[in-house]
Formats: sequence, structure tokens, C-alpha cells
Amino acid sequence: MGVLYLAKRLGWMLFILFGSTVVIFLVIHVIPGDPARAMLGPQGTPEAVETLRRELGLNDPLWQQYLIWVGRALTGNLGHSILLSKSVLELLGERVTTTLLLSLYALILAVLIALPISVMSATRRNTIGDHVGRLVVLIGLAMPSFWFGLMLMLLFSVRLGWLPVFGYVSPLDDLGQHFSHMVLPAVALGSGYAAMIMETTRNSLVDVLNQDYIRTARAGGLAERLVLWKYAMRNALIPTVTVIGIQIGYLMSGAIVIENLFAIPGIGRLMVNAVLSRDYPVVQGTMLTVVFVFAFANLCVDLLCAAIDPRTARE
Repeated sequence: MGVLYLAKRLGWMLFILFGSTVVIFLVIHVIPGDPARAMLGPQGTPEAVETLRRELGLNDPLWQQYLIWVGRALTGNLGHSILLSKSVLELLGERVTTTLLLSLYALILAVLIALPISVMSATRRNTIGDHVGRLVVLIGLAMPSFWFGLMLMLLFSVRLGWLPVFGYVSPLDDLGQHFSHMVLPAVALGSGYAAMIMETTRNSLVDVLNQDYIRTARAGGLAERLVLWKYAMRNALIPTVTVIGIQIGYLMSGAIVIENLFAIPGIGRLMVNAVLSRDYPVVQGTMLTVVFVFAFANLCVDLLCAAIDPRTARE
């Protein structure tokens, strides 16, 4: 992996971020209605609306508003929440760790569940285990995360009383309570993610196991375990790692639903509350943060794929 490849991937990341800022800005500003009037509500006087429009720069040309917003964002100034009386960056700082932890737990659970099942399914094709594994994939892909979350909540919290229903506890305050509050949300969020990883890994591993170099390795007397884990899995994991990175967006969007379902104070819940209250600076800031996390995750995946197989960096 050379400097040129790294520069190319960084260039793509910056291009994605630039395009996203344009889309986010236009989406907010083409919505019918006056943002200042929407923020103040029916009780806002014309004088207050005009004052807020000047504070937000809404009287400036659209291109000038965009340049001002991007320029401020580059310095870490994402605006100020009108309703919460805090800077958007401060609000994100209070909640981004919660969302990242939820996404991390869901990712870990998905990988721990998906990889063993997909390997078993690929190495024992057309057996009962393979059919069960593929059925699990179909169920996981078809099942909405919010419905699965409701079922988990009903069973383990309402009926059995094993886990709390709502809320969040910081790991710095009580680690045990933190995990007890995060188990159900992480399982609900990671179920569909695990199904995607299982399907990709199984299909990729089946394809690799049918390659000529695998047959040659087996004919040479190498142990099946060595053939599988040293030769087959190395190449089979490249599509899996790619899917994991691409589906980071799935985790972030799924976190919006799960955080509101389990009353977790993360970025997703902040975004929904901002949309409902029409707090546009917060909406822009949260959307930009999600895009940045998605773009950065894809950059890391590209670099990881190049580290696993240097040929991908030359293609």
C-alpha cells in the first residue's frame, strides 16, 4: 500500500464530505416554509422572526450562506441550538460516545455470531446446518430492527424482568448497569447486520473453496484446518470487510430507531428531537457527523483491505 493509494482514498473521502455538505445544506434550505418561523413557532412575533433570520444569515444569498456554514464547520463551529441554548458541537460531544458505543457493541455481536455460522455453513454445504444457517440469514434480513427490539423488550424486560426496559447508564458511572442497559439495543441493532455479514462471508468462502489453488493445497496434503484458515479465509474476508464498512451507514441509521425505542441519549435521538422541533442547526450538525463517521469508516475499510491483500491497492 503506497502513498499514492492513501492519497487517492483520502481524496475520495474529502469529495464525499464535500458532496454531502452540499446535499445537507440544500435539503434543509429547500424545505417549504421559513426556518426562523418554524423555530419560533406561532407565538413568534414578526420582529423576533426577522431578528432570528439575521442571526442565522437567512437573508444572505444561498451560496454565501453555504460558504459561511462550511467555513464555520471547518473550524469546529456547527452553529447554536436555538431550543437547547447550547452549541451544536457541545450537544454532539455529549451524545456521540453513546452512539459509537452502541454501534461498536452491535458490530462485535454481529461479527461473533456471523463468522462461526457462515464458516460452518460454507464448509458443510447442503447439510442441515447449512440450511439452518441460510434460514437464519433470511430471517435476519427480513426482520425490522425496531420490531425485533420490541420483541426483546417484551420478553426479557416486561415478561422476565431480567433487563431494564429504557434508559442509559454511562460505563464510567456503573459498568455493570451500562452493559445491562445496552444488551437489548445492541442485539436488536446487530441482528440484521449479522445476517448481512453471514450471507457475504458464506458466499465468498464457498467461491474461494472452489478455487484451483485450494484444491492444490489439499492435494499437497495440507491439513484442512490450515487450508481453511490460512489460505481460504484470507481471501474470503475481503468482501466481508468491505460489507462491514459499507454497512456502517446501516448501523448509524439503525441507531436512530433503536435509540428512540430504548430512550438512549445518542446522536440518533438528538436528530429526531431536532427534526420534530425544527432545530435546523442541530439537524445539519448531526447529519454532517453521521456522514463523517460513514466516510471515515469506509476509508479505514479500504486501508484494511489493502493490508489484507495488497493487490486491491493496485487495482
